Amino acid sequence: MKQEELTSLEQELLDILPRGKDNARTARELTKLFSSRLSLRVFYGLVESLRKKGLLIGASRTDPKGYYLVSDEEEKQHFLASYEAQVKQELITLRIMKQASL
Repeated sequence: MKQEELTSLEQELLDILPRGKDNARTARELTKLFSSRLSLRVFYGLVESLRKKGLLIGASRTDPKGYYLVSDEEEKQHFLASYEAQVKQELITLRIMKQASL
């Protein structure tokens, strides 16, 4: 990926994200490291945007909780399995809601 494909905020996030799950930092912690005030909503949007550009940004709900740059194949597989499980649960919820009566 070419660096010019990133917005300035995306690049800033990439620069401050820790490498490896053991160094994960919460969204709240990371937003405080930006040069300008950043809302959590914008932060989550940046994470999604970078993921759509093919960057492996992991997230952990267990300690250490937070976001990180995936650093090896094991972390990649662990994160992808977790992400896939989350998507499956959301699809189950979506199917149930589609069948719900008004």
